[in-house]
Amino acid sequence: MVLFVQTATSTVYFRQQNGGSIFAIDGRDGSQMEFEGSSEYARFVGMAIHRRRQLIFWSDGRTVKSANAVDGSNVSMVVGALVRAVWFGTNFGRTQADILALTVKGTRCVSVVSWSTERVECLVGLPLRYSQQHVPFINQDDCTIQTTQGSMTGYMPSFNEMMASGTPAPIVERIDIDSSYVLPHALAIDDREGEDWLYWSNSADGSIYRSSLQSTAIQILQQQCWSVRGLALSIPEDTTTKKSSLFFSLESRGTISTIELLPTSTSVTSPLPARVIMKGLRSPRGLAIDFAMQMLFFTEKTGRIFLVQLDKAMSTRQKVSILPDDASIVAPGISFQRIVTQPSMTRLDGIAVDSKWEILKLVSSLLV
Repeated sequence: MVLFVQTATSTVYFRQQNGGSIFAIDGRDGSQMEFEGSSEYARFVGMAIHRRRQLIFWSDGRTVKSANAVDGSNVSMVVGALVRAVWFGTNFGRTQADILALTVKGTRCVSVVSWSTERVECLVGLPLRYSQQHVPFINQDDCTIQTTQGSMTGYMPSFNEMMASGTPAPIVERIDIDSSYVLPHALAIDDREGEDWLYWSNSADGSIYRSSLQSTAIQILQQQCWSVRGLALSIPEDTTTKKSSLFFSLESRGTISTIELLPTSTSVTSPLPARVIMKGLRSPRGLAIDFAMQMLFFTEKTGRIFLVQLDKAMSTRQKVSILPDDASIVAPGISFQRIVTQPSMTRLDGIAVDSKWEILKLVSSLLV
């Protein structure tokens, strides 16, 4: 079960485990609304709100989709597949700026991983969902390269003859394509003006991605992360003096880590270094953060909720008062305490913080 809070109206969005529908509860009067048709979607594993654009995003384990957060209308696909395409040939421009467009299956690929006059590589997320039987779902004829001197779709079988002709237009000898389905799980959104970035974990390749909601730009932030169950963004009010951070939980390793994010205008050429802030946890899952108070909340599958004060170290008194069940937790330099304990048969999946009303929202389900 997943959950998210719209702070401005104290609206809680959640997915019902039985039936699979998405609901919205208005915290002001308790009224509840079901998003029409949402019960027809696959199982939901992640959810996030774009407050400024009034959009709700969710992952169903196979795709990431979005819809109007008011009534669930205008459902659209955000990402359903990843493609890494590499063009080999010649005349790919004197500089990278000579590349006007790279297109894969009708989608512009703006995240150029590497460039030379004879090789161009790009990464793109496609807003399409394919059947598992439809493999491969991308071929060379689906790829186009355009420079200031011309364009070419697919590849040129008579490559040497075309080179001998002296044409300045791009000539493609072959295109290597690595296409894969996605298994998205946790989601987080930076909805500030001028940003519009979706952060999401992909269980298919063990990576955490940052995808632009204004273009097809995509960046790989982390790799070798196979069990990300929670993502949370910490964005300071003054980003000129402090950097934004992304927190993520790894259920299989029992850790919570943080990444110091580079500005979104900066090209990320390799995974960013991650710092483990907590370890020794029992299946950490949902994360939520109160930016102003520097408080991180997280759930454990075991039915426990913890509060972490990111800007405070534990006092000697706090260390002595740690419950025996929590003695295995290692969290150097930060303070933590267990604030909720549910029955042992309860599995906690999602959590959200209503900063305006200082209320903690959580979603749980009983194991049967």
